Amino acid sequence: MAHVSYTQLRSSLSSYMDEVCDSRTPLFVTRQNGRSVVLMSAEDYEGLMETVHLLKSPANAVRLLRSINDAGSGQADSH
Repeated sequence: MAHVSYTQLRSSLSSYMDEVCDSRTPLFVTRQNGRSVVLMSAEDYEGLMETVHLLKSPANAVRLLRSINDAGSGQADSH
């Protein structure tokens, strides 16, 4: 993942925001105090939050992970 300093980000914020959205790749923003942040597209953030929500239920997490494994091994049912 790419890293940029806060100073660099501030000088070209719009360009960095466009790049993050276009590439769908998060950008780590480093600061002098060592407390970094991550800049990511709204679509990626929403997808991440949906995944977290779906995996909160242990039973749902097991079912989803089993389905992913089945699909990866060719055992998934087609409809």
